[in-house]
This record gives sequence, structure tokens and C-alpha cells, in this order.
Amino acid sequence: PVAEPIVPVAEPVASVVELVTEPQEKSCVPLMNFKANALQVLALNANLGVEFRITPWLSLDILGTYSPYDYFRPDRKFRVLAVQPELRYWFGESLVRGHFIGVHAPVAGFNVQVDDEFRYQDPNRASWGVGVSYGYALPLGKSEKWGVEFTIGFGYLNVVYDIYEGCHNGK
Repeated sequence: PVAEPIVPVAEPVASVVELVTEPQEKSCVPLMNFKANALQVLALNANLGVEFRITPWLSLDILGTYSPYDYFRPDRKFRVLAVQPELRYWFGESLVRGHFIGVHAPVAGFNVQVDDEFRYQDPNRASWGVGVSYGYALPLGKSEKWGVEFTIGFGYLNVVYDIYEGCHNGK
């Protein structure tokens, strides 16, 4: 019997080399984002949010709001301390771009006075609620380190309050 010569095939090796030397795209999805609510900033409410990626499709967004202010006069108050955690399901790239839906549960304490007559305050019990939201995140710039998020939501908020006369330590 005549042995057939073994001919080395270089083509698969060349393919492997090509795959190794070609630049590979690497997705740089952040694990956490810091954010602020622009509408609350316009209303002079200090707020800061943080969002954590749990899985590629889920994230936890937590927004805190604090407003200790009298607006231009002592009888105009909008004092609020609130937090709103929200669990989000992303249809796009979480925390960066795409559509999402969420379920949120706000909790807030308040002391509000908008006229000279009455002041509205929680009776040592926080207001709480539940709701749903829909949103879209859009990255800005080439580096995509900045972005804007548009969100709309609705839900239920259980608010219990006491009414006081609109003067210092009003009854």
C-alpha cells in the first residue's frame, strides 16, 4: 500500500489569525448612572438619582428629592423629603439607550403652604404610592457619557394631611 502524503492546510489557520487580528467591538455599558430631574431643578427642588444595572434588561432607579425652602416669603413653603425607587425593564441597552417600562413606589413627607390662610402637613406619617412608567433613554455625544431620559408615568399616591392656620405655629 502507498501512503498518501499529508498536506497541511493553511486556510483554517489564516482564518483564525484574521479573527484574532481584527478589532473587536466592545460594548461599554455602565453599571451605574447618576442623574437629576430637570423639572424638579426648575422648581428649585434639590434632587439626585442613581440607577444600577442588575441584569442586561433590568435596572433599579432611585431618585431622592429634598426641598427645605420658603419661596420668596415666609408664608410660601414647599418643604418635601421624598424618595422614589423604580424597577425598570429595558427593551434596549440598559442605562444607555432605548425604551423601558417601570414600576415605582414613591414615599414622601411634606409641609406645604401656598397662600396666607392654610398650611398642609403630613401628620407624622409618610405619603406612599405605587405606579407604572414608560420611558426612553437617549445618549448624547460620541462618547455617550451623557444622556437624556424622557419618562411618563401614572399611579396612586396615598396622601394624608393636617391643615394648620397659615401663621407661625398655627393651630
